[in-house]
Amino acid sequence: MLAPFSKKPLALTLRGITTDDKDLSVDLIRTVTLPHLEPFGISDGLELKIRKRGSPPLGGGEVLFLCPIVKQVKTLNFVEPGKIKRIRGIAHAVRVSPQFSNRMIEAARGVLNRYIPDIYLYSDVYKGEDSGKSPGYALSLVAETTTSALHCAEAVSRPGVAPEDIALRATRSLLGEIERGGCVDQKHQTLVLLMMVLGSEDVGRCRMAEPTERT
Repeated sequence: MLAPFSKKPLALTLRGITTDDKDLSVDLIRTVTLPHLEPFGISDGLELKIRKRGSPPLGGGEVLFLCPIVKQVKTLNFVEPGKIKRIRGIAHAVRVSPQFSNRMIEAARGVLNRYIPDIYLYSDVYKGEDSGKSPGYALSLVAETTTSALHCAEAVSRPGVAPEDIALRATRSLLGEIERGGCVDQKHQTLVLLMMVLGSEDVGRCRMAEPTERT
């Protein structure tokens, strides 16, 4: 939130856990959170690079966050949710069998292919020093509409839970987000509202689903 209003463009290296069940993963920040800033005029030079992945509890991940500065954010007018046109996803696995990510992809496709044909799920397997200090896997999903609205969901590995079950959890969560509608998914309501407050004095508009307790 503060980075675009700094005195100089920001280049920040962060180390630790990159995916857990408490906060947004680096995958959703890169593919959903950062694109939510583009309508406000924060785009050129905005990037998140994943250098290493780190699963809980020991982490070991590393990312590079680059953010430009702006004098004033643009006014947002986004009231047409549109219809879902494609779904993208990343199934990553660190310090476990690469088949875990493939199993998540197959399970997710088994559900999502019933609704839309344009689906691409990418398997991202890290090995060696780039795989952090703890084993883990997760599936992140993003649905994009014809008006560029984004809805996202993810599920992270748990002890004793099969990859297929993790995939079904993420898939059902995504379908729930889509059903709620709006131009902004529930995970990004607070971000968008705060950026609207920081905008110019012009009246901004954005259609959202029912606000969460955090919002």
